[in-house]
Amino acid sequence: MPVLTTKRRILTFSGLGLAGAALVGMATIPSAMAEERPIDPADAPGIMDRPWPEYPNDTDQHPNIYAGTVILGAEYNSDGIPYWQDDPTDTYSEDLASAVEYYQLEEGLGEHGEMKEEFWGHLDSLQFDTSVETPDWGPRVGPDFYTNGDSGAGVEALQYLLFTQGYFDKEDDVDGQYGGDTTAAVKEFQRDHVCEEVEDEAAAQQCDDGLVGTVTWRALVATG
Repeated sequence: MPVLTTKRRILTFSGLGLAGAALVGMATIPSAMAEERPIDPADAPGIMDRPWPEYPNDTDQHPNIYAGTVILGAEYNSDGIPYWQDDPTDTYSEDLASAVEYYQLEEGLGEHGEMKEEFWGHLDSLQFDTSVETPDWGPRVGPDFYTNGDSGAGVEALQYLLFTQGYFDKEDDVDGQYGGDTTAAVKEFQRDHVCEEVEDEAAAQQCDDGLVGTVTWRALVATG
């Protein structure tokens, strides 16, 4: 569901009596307590149908690779060691291919050492599918989207993609902390790359919500 924006209304209760006032108050509770939600995938099928990128098939250097290594550095293998132990990098290498292949082996994703559909789809599920155990680098337990106050490798990865696509002025803004600057950058990105793809008219009017769920994440990865 799209985010429901509600405005506080000033009501005059004269003539209604206490019972009438109580009924009016009860009627306004659901909208006032509407849950904050990101764009629903069903409202943006064009984005959800975009193919995931493949590395190193078409290139060996890309910001998406950097984002992938940020997350691999926060994912631990069965020995308790990060899959990627070096600094994040946007360049594919034999070492990175080996790390990706090991990750694929342990996660049952096929063993080819490339960041492609299974890899990106798996990361998407880890972050935004509440039926999957949420990793400590992803959204806080409960919500299936990133929002103000979140932190960790998942936030750092999406911030880096925002930075390389021109939505942050400085790389120093890539700090893994989802605050006001990140929310503003996400809203701008959504207005440029997401809103026009949202088919439901009411949802399109509210699509720049500043929340990163599966739709905005996929747009970030598939647009860059």
